[in-house]
Amino acid sequence: MSVWRRPKGLEWLAALFLFLMLREWLLPLSELTDTGTLWPFYMIAAGILLIDLVVPYRWLTFPVKLFGILWIIHWQFFATPLVSTEWLYEVYASLVRDVPLAIHQEWTSMSLISRNLLFSLMLTVLISMVTYLVLEQRQGLWFVFLTELYLAVLDTFLPYEADGAIIRTLIYGFMLLAVAHLTAISKQAPIAGKRRWTLWNTLIAPVLILAVVVSVAYAGPKKDPVWPDPIAYLTGGTEGPGVGTMKKVGYDNNDENLGGPFQQDERLVFVAITNERTYWRGDSKDIYTGRGWQKGEREYERILYPQTYQWKQMLFHGTETKDVHATLDFSKGEPYYTLFYPGQLKRVASIEPDNATMVYDRSNQQLEVRAGKVNMRAPEGEAQSGEGASTEPPNEQSGLSAGETAVQPGEARTGLQAGEAAVQSKNAQTVPSARTQPDQPAEGASAQGTEGQNTQPVQQRPAAEAPNRVLLKPEVYQLEAEVPIISEKAILQAGSDYPADIKRRYLQLPGELPDRVKELALSVTKNANTPYEKVRAIENYLRTGGDYKYETKDVPVPAPGQDFVDHFLFESRRGYCDHFSTSMTVMLRTIGIPARWVKGFAPGSRVGNVSGGSEVMEVRNKDAHSWVEVYFPGQGWIPFEATSTFLSPVRIKYDLHTSEQSVTLPVPNLQENTATDRRDHRLDELEGADSTARPTWKIPWQAKAAGIVLLAAGAYLAWRKKRVITYWWLQRQMRSQPSEQYSDRYKLLLQMIQHLHSRREPGETLREYVKRISLTGDKRQDLQYLTHLYERFHYGCREIEEKARSIAQQLIDRLTQQLKP
Repeated sequence: MSVWRRPKGLEWLAALFLFLMLREWLLPLSELTDTGTLWPFYMIAAGILLIDLVVPYRWLTFPVKLFGILWIIHWQFFATPLVSTEWLYEVYASLVRDVPLAIHQEWTSMSLISRNLLFSLMLTVLISMVTYLVLEQRQGLWFVFLTELYLAVLDTFLPYEADGAIIRTLIYGFMLLAVAHLTAISKQAPIAGKRRWTLWNTLIAPVLILAVVVSVAYAGPKKDPVWPDPIAYLTGGTEGPGVGTMKKVGYDNNDENLGGPFQQDERLVFVAITNERTYWRGDSKDIYTGRGWQKGEREYERILYPQTYQWKQMLFHGTETKDVHATLDFSKGEPYYTLFYPGQLKRVASIEPDNATMVYDRSNQQLEVRAGKVNMRAPEGEAQSGEGASTEPPNEQSGLSAGETAVQPGEARTGLQAGEAAVQSKNAQTVPSARTQPDQPAEGASAQGTEGQNTQPVQQRPAAEAPNRVLLKPEVYQLEAEVPIISEKAILQAGSDYPADIKRRYLQLPGELPDRVKELALSVTKNANTPYEKVRAIENYLRTGGDYKYETKDVPVPAPGQDFVDHFLFESRRGYCDHFSTSMTVMLRTIGIPARWVKGFAPGSRVGNVSGGSEVMEVRNKDAHSWVEVYFPGQGWIPFEATSTFLSPVRIKYDLHTSEQSVTLPVPNLQENTATDRRDHRLDELEGADSTARPTWKIPWQAKAAGIVLLAAGAYLAWRKKRVITYWWLQRQMRSQPSEQYSDRYKLLLQMIQHLHSRREPGETLREYVKRISLTGDKRQDLQYLTHLYERFHYGCREIEEKARSIAQQLIDRLTQQLKP
């Protein structure tokens, strides 16, 4: 009795088609989750098919398959010999510790080894069952149908384009059924000799039929969908076609397919204590694909000791700055492995857990936190140490190896984490992959020994210190940063002498971008002379001048092959921050101004104050936001805000016509309904000037004369200060006006502006008047937005949304404080 058998050619062919179908099940993992490379999965699938074909006794195959899985785990994570028992004990200890976590579905708390091993075992069992039913029992039709259904569900409900996968599965499936049918016929009626080629010739017919059918289906015209979008139907949204999948708002690494409606998510992300309300920067991207954003070439730097590392001019330079101190607490929220910072980071004062290391993407100014340091085996013939930055990201290992940064443009991919990065506790014991390219220590890092809670991997070769391959979600960290105070005079004189590498990278546009996008950008900026004026012109156009609507639910998505920006600018004209920021970036690039897309979080909601003037801010998923950074020679990357419902975080010093610095603009909290009281105490001075002595029963003539003189002086002073007094009176009326009465408050604001500037001419529309008066900086932009909102409310007979009403009240309060006689 032999333990081997010789499969026939048709059986090998059927196994090949089954492998290709299994591959279609695995491909979505790299897009829908943080899985890295998929070759370990392919090895498992191919190995199971091979073993099941050549070994006739199924009970004998499972030990062989288990040995193969252990060999893959050893190759990925250990440097000891395969016959050593030390690595087996480490695997056993990980399973004992992590199986209870798996039972309670705490996947992200499990170690990397356990997740890899358990997933590989599950995959082995499932593929073995499929192999038995499809290849041995020839019950393949159900698997073809199930695969098509799986891909259709992913294509409909998740951001995965499965058009090509569905066609490929159709071809593989029907060829598998044809080959299985011929195999059954050959077993019932054996054909020997030269006539064996008759079976192979019969495959020509199904191949030709599939080729003709697929070719006609691919080349033929396609009608638009006649059924309503299922997501919009289930969520009660618009029933017309073209509405995208409903998703929840939040910070996400995958930005390759922007657009579609989303739901507000109130879940807490972190609590921050800071002395400055500004945006929390997470990452930037530079390659616009026509559908979304990806990352291009990157330069990495390994930081083993974050507390001693200092960043200098990572974003902007040559401008006045304000120091910012911030503490971010994720213990009660939703931590990320990306480090968020306000403005421009200078130093990480502290971080918990204290064994954290970092990998710094110098090209995009992104910081990725890792779970401590490890001693990693270097490949044969390579150096064991070095310093500085590396132009190559950390090498990817198996699809289940967390902590990897993507080599291809796109996102950092990790292992099997159900779409999330691994969370390692202080006591986590993680053994990194032994086959990884050794990361280089960062500049300025001290050459000390390995610290932290991570155990050293078992190894026998020389090692180099490097950040751990496992991503870490820190719970608390303190930052020192700075925000720019932009000189209007300096930024207007910055010019357009951009470095060659900046122009090469940040002027990129897809070749299929419609020409009308550039034509619109040229039209909007036709009266602007400098790059800064052009940036402001496009920003104001998207915020107030183009009749674009901020919308989160009724948001159409572009048709297949249609450009995302073109669809928003000329067709849908409604969307949220991703639409506005992407459009502004692309429009700037079309006219030769380098810009990039940035994402992170808005300032959040103020929930309290602490000593020293700092505020306590709650940042939730709904505060996830994207904006634009524009490059100015001599200034660096300056942020701009194109979304109408958000206020720019930039402080601007309007020193174009004067050397005196104007009052810097505070960044308002978009979730609050009250504005900070910033009275300049002029009211007290006026009241003191107007006061007179209390009369007595006997008033000497000298007192009467003095009273007359004071009264005359007071009247003269009041006449000279009539503008101040009138404005003070209007301010009192504004404060006494209920915040719900938007129309009345807007009219009072207009009276203030007319009192301080020129009067509105008879027959002059509100837009004409606002455009004519001379307001500097953001004042004109805010007033244009308020005027546009008033026209919609007053002439359009439309109610103002709650969020728009809250923003409008904040803008009115801010303008009331800034306008001075």
